[in-house]
Amino acid sequence: MSKALGKKFSYMLGSEAKTILGIEKAYMTNRRNSIYIALGDGEINFIWDEKEVERFRELWRSDLSIEKIADELNRPVNDVAILVFDQSIKRRIDPRKGGLMGI
Repeated sequence: MSKALGKKFSYMLGSEAKTILGIEKAYMTNRRNSIYIALGDGEINFIWDEKEVERFRELWRSDLSIEKIADELNRPVNDVAILVFDQSIKRRIDPRKGGLMGI
């Protein structure tokens, strides 16, 4: 690596570190020793096709169990549970007699 390129690289890293420090000071008001990101391991697929979401809503309204909905959509139960949470927060589905588990 040339000396000039090395200097530029060092400057960029220093500038990036200052930017990160500024963001942390501005937004991270609570100190944490270690951070845990819930569901950050990629085991749950958060991506849904609009037709799948529409089908999910139909199945939800029909009071199928979450396991049956998952089978019908060919998705793991955890994927469907996250979609239930999402759709509930957005008020796209209504609470039902059997709750999350259905009838």
